Amino acid sequence: MERITNFLKSLGKWPSILLLLATFFGINAFFFPWAEKKLAGFGGPGTKVLDLHFGFSPEEAYQFLEKIGPEGRSLYGLIEGTADMIYPIVYSLLLGTLLVLIWRRILPENSRWLRLGLIPLVAAVFDYLENICNLILVQRFPQASDAVAQASSLMGMGKWVFFGLSALLLVAGLVIWGVKALSTRK
Repeated sequence: MERITNFLKSLGKWPSILLLLATFFGINAFFFPWAEKKLAGFGGPGTKVLDLHFGFSPEEAYQFLEKIGPEGRSLYGLIEGTADMIYPIVYSLLLGTLLVLIWRRILPENSRWLRLGLIPLVAAVFDYLENICNLILVQRFPQASDAVAQASSLMGMGKWVFFGLSALLLVAGLVIWGVKALSTRK
């Protein structure tokens, strides 16, 4: 764990942070909206990929896969197997680096609490497991795979919980750091 925390510390320099930020915002501003629009073209307005749900039933998964049709399933499988395998690396390294960077300003240098930077990596593990489940669902469709659909739903919920916790810790760290900085000025 120390090695990973030290790696995140080493990424806490402007060139690394700016590269991760640019990649994160590029994917969110350009690629995902394009992919969402394409899938909505197959499934109709309001079509929401499984990855964006906080839990879903197997029936909802099958309805989504049926709704987007063969071409949509092909595209969804391609996205899950390519871009959505890169994205967890990007957001987990970005959030982990920022958490370590900010909490280093608040905590002693070698505090075990700097391991907070590992929380986004847990989100990424859940994300990868969710993506693998979704790929299996796409490949097996129309064959029902209730256990895989339920696993995908659970992995997605785990992803969102740890992603949300990471964001909450980031905001809390910024607030504490700001309050600490203001109090030392007085």
